[in-house]
Amino acid sequence: MLGRLKRLDISDIVGFSLLLLIFSKKLNSLSIIVTILFVIYSIVKNKTEANKNHKSKHIFIMYFALILVSLIWTHNFEKGIKEIEKSLSLLIFPLIFLYYRVQINLKKIFHYLVVGTLSAFLFCLIYAYILAYKTGDIWTPFRYFNFTGSIGIHPGYLSMYLVVSVLFLIEQFFKSESKKKKYIYGVLIVCSFFSILYIGTKSTFFILIFVFVFYIIKQTNKKRELFKYLLLFMIALTVIGFIFYNISYGFRTRIVFLLNGKFHNLGERYEIYKGMINIIQNNPLIHFIGLGAGSSQEFLLNYYSDHNLSEHLQKGLGTHNAYFKAYLEQGFLGLIFLLILFQGLRKKYFTKDITYFLFSFAFFSFGLIEHFLDLQHGVVFFSMFNVLFYKKNNGL
Repeated sequence: MLGRLKRLDISDIVGFSLLLLIFSKKLNSLSIIVTILFVIYSIVKNKTEANKNHKSKHIFIMYFALILVSLIWTHNFEKGIKEIEKSLSLLIFPLIFLYYRVQINLKKIFHYLVVGTLSAFLFCLIYAYILAYKTGDIWTPFRYFNFTGSIGIHPGYLSMYLVVSVLFLIEQFFKSESKKKKYIYGVLIVCSFFSILYIGTKSTFFILIFVFVFYIIKQTNKKRELFKYLLLFMIALTVIGFIFYNISYGFRTRIVFLLNGKFHNLGERYEIYKGMINIIQNNPLIHFIGLGAGSSQEFLLNYYSDHNLSEHLQKGLGTHNAYFKAYLEQGFLGLIFLLILFQGLRKKYFTKDITYFLFSFAFFSFGLIEHFLDLQHGVVFFSMFNVLFYKKNNGL
């Protein structure tokens, strides 16, 4: 037992932290601290060399630095401090993984992610069925937020973890020469895909469709074959969608909400975006320095109050958009620094590491409807994998 513990490396610790991030809302902060301490201990013990090359690594801490500086002119210092606390991953992960030559096995970390995400979905499913059996209520335990509430994670974030798992599994499927491994990866892709559908998060569903269509186009050489495969994919998607519409409460309600009225998702976000544009128009200084860290929520709540948006006010709805929030709080420069974090969208990674490119695309798209840097489940996951992908592709 002690021998196995001694053989644990940084990749194992990072992977284990991912499991805690997925499964425990209360322990995810502890898991991050343990990971950081273990990496620092490893750096000191092994006298790990610092990375003196690749000045581009500094770009990963610029956004955090600007958030920190904007604390000077924030309208709400207390919330500004909380914003800094939430954003620490944007500073810590680049410092420990890019500024030192720490050896990381990204493939091993992805194995932890795949096991963790599918186990989390299975746990939620079993828990919901047990709860339905005990209470006699066959609907409530399967509602969108209730379904993943048993492990304390927002369904959208579990879905995003599953999407990233699918990206890794597809990459391994095409790389593997073993038929047995291809079969295993194929089964895991199908299981992850069905899990995403069952949870019913619309944004991740559309991101996943893009990923599959992208790979169909990439792997097909002839136009006639491309048309055939795309047609088969659309037919299969329609059939699967119809099945899940009838067996998944979450999927059905999300599709209904997509087509529904003013106060369901799209309508809510439309009012939020109108509010943010109004705030920008009434505060010209936002373009230059922003409102300061943690200030956007206060201004939005005032807007809801002034425009009789009682539901928005009661729910305390935030920006639901990473780019709007960056612009509101740190101005034009904040938006630019945030966009710089999506290094994987650069042209060279499209050919060099398509998984990194699609990972960046997935989170860039997710940021259009969710401010994923607002929650530990979002900022920790994105920051860690974003940095590790960059490390892998630049020999850091």
